[in-house]
Amino acid sequence: SLQIIDLQYLPDSVHVVYDSNELLVRAHNIQIDTVNALLYTCGGSSQFSVISLEDPTQPVLLNDLEQDVPWWGAAVGYVHDCYVRDNIVWCNDEDGMHVVDFSDPLDPVLLGSLVDYPQAGYNHSGWLNDDGSLYAMADENHGSPLKFIATDDLTDLEVISIVSTEVHPQSIPHNPFFTGDLLHVAYYYDGYWLWNMADPMNPVLLGFYDTSVIPHADSYYGAWGVYPYLPSGRVLVSDMQNGLWVLDIDQAVNTSLHRPTPDYRIHPTLTQGSVTITPLHGDGGNMTFEVLSSTGQRVHQGTVSGLHTMDLSHLNDGMYLIRVSNGIRSHVQRIYKVGS
Repeated sequence: SLQIIDLQYLPDSVHVVYDSNELLVRAHNIQIDTVNALLYTCGGSSQFSVISLEDPTQPVLLNDLEQDVPWWGAAVGYVHDCYVRDNIVWCNDEDGMHVVDFSDPLDPVLLGSLVDYPQAGYNHSGWLNDDGSLYAMADENHGSPLKFIATDDLTDLEVISIVSTEVHPQSIPHNPFFTGDLLHVAYYYDGYWLWNMADPMNPVLLGFYDTSVIPHADSYYGAWGVYPYLPSGRVLVSDMQNGLWVLDIDQAVNTSLHRPTPDYRIHPTLTQGSVTITPLHGDGGNMTFEVLSSTGQRVHQGTVSGLHTMDLSHLNDGMYLIRVSNGIRSHVQRIYKVGS
């Protein structure tokens, strides 16, 4: 059933103000647009639906999209999860990503979609950053990287960068969440991972904590969810086999503030072939660079000065490391070659 519980009397008591299976028997997940008092249900008995919570004691079904909207079934696949802000719903569905405007819940408008993207998989979940400029998307597939989507043009959504734990070829992202520039991710098998996404083209790994000792396999075990929104700043991680973990991330976050600025920027991290090395201090002087495959084999090298763009279109798709050095300091960046 759908249950709605009044928490205003905590810690003394809680009050169930609504409990009925009239609107739904079960759902895979829900999202609530608190500003507009709308509940969105994903999966389960009613697929994707919109329910008014204007009176929480008497919720009202406004729209069962599969039944009530003629174009929905043909345009949007089964919605596994969603993210909602200001009436705009980001649908993580089996066909990819669809962004829908529910300003009028009875007449939704499709704003954009992303159904063809690098290393596409089963779109499980995602989260929008605070300023609405970047969407993190997790395909729930073995070996699938996290995808980052630029949102400046909803009619032309594209994956601009990707990142992975690189712990194991079968690592699986499950749930990402933003707090400011920080991205908190629950990974099957790999535990909790924390990135700084201030520069979406150059994600910075701040730390990780493994909650599971189960070996990677063609299955699903380990960290299931992460909650980074406590007033204390502590992060909660729920592991399917090992229970609840409470993590203090202050050291990881504070240490990152004092890291030196790199001498070079290597971008984009997701490319069909072109990669640029940009000196961040002057012209960079004479630089040596090498490109290493995921097995450590050197596949390209050279010496350049100043801004330099290289063509790696001849390489096989996959992950590579680019190392740049000026003889004093070096900088290493992971890139992913796709689309050959």
